[in-house]
Amino acid sequence: MCQLLESIRIEDGKVRLIDWHNARAERSMADLFGIRKKMDLRKQILLTEEHQEGVHKCRLLYGKDGVEKVEIATYPPRIIQKIKIVEGGNISYPYKTLERPALDRLYGQRGQHDEICILNGDGFVTDAYYFNFVFEVGGSYFTPIHALLPGVMKAYLEFHNRITQTAIHVDDIHKFERVHLINAMNPLGKISLFSANLTRE
Repeated sequence: MCQLLESIRIEDGKVRLIDWHNARAERSMADLFGIRKKMDLRKQILLTEEHQEGVHKCRLLYGKDGVEKVEIATYPPRIIQKIKIVEGGNISYPYKTLERPALDRLYGQRGQHDEICILNGDGFVTDAYYFNFVFEVGGSYFTPIHALLPGVMKAYLEFHNRITQTAIHVDDIHKFERVHLINAMNPLGKISLFSANLTRE
């Protein structure tokens, strides 16, 4: 049975981007199980006094029969300093699932690096293991059109015209000044490094 996953940011007692999580969950349920119904994941998240300050991560597992498990824990800041470029071939990851063995194998190639930059078979940048990419140059922000997973933060930023989709080849990475890593837990600008920190070695 396919287990789907949503990682939801709770900041100072507020559940962030819930409409975007609901939309992705609805799309996944329809595509994978043929179930078309409105999702309201907020009803599954029970906040207590300890969740009123700081950043917490809500890990919500669901599947064909609905929500299966909800966990909330303090979210520590992620430190990313070096990213290894790896060849992903024809890898596909269109739905956020609990098990992802193909990505796990690529992540295992990172060595002393903190993350990976996955290339498709034509050498275009797709995603990191935990993140979508945003590349910055001259104050403009671009995200790879070949991304594997439609992340909720990525969708939110695209909707508000803060980032633009474009094809980014591995040979073009050096043309950008900085690389940002985004996901539901990490807004644009929270994790940022120079593009030179993406290397094959």
